[in-house]
Amino acid sequence: LSELSLAHLPTIPELRERISRHYRDYYGVAVPPERIVVTTGSSGGFLLGFLAAFDAGDKVAIGEPYYPGYRNILSALDVAPVAAADASHLRHCRSASCSSCSRPRST
Repeated sequence: LSELSLAHLPTIPELRERISRHYRDYYGVAVPPERIVVTTGSSGGFLLGFLAAFDAGDKVAIGEPYYPGYRNILSALDVAPVAAADASHLRHCRSASCSSCSRPRST
């Protein structure tokens, strides 16, 4: 596994540069192109994200309803998904503070 690196993934530099520019122009966030990984589908992206964020044995809360692939990918990585029954008040937003709840959203 020590030979596995994101640098070995095939990518299109122009696409990564355009995605980086989109994040800068639309969201006002600087994301260097070398930090962008393009996958052929969402499951590959989730897998890479989960590998980067969690360790085997971790427990992760997932809001219901959720994409069934989350549970399968997390379980395959020996990460325990824990369903959070009432996450309906949470929304995706672009602001630093979530307007749907009183807690600030991390950035």
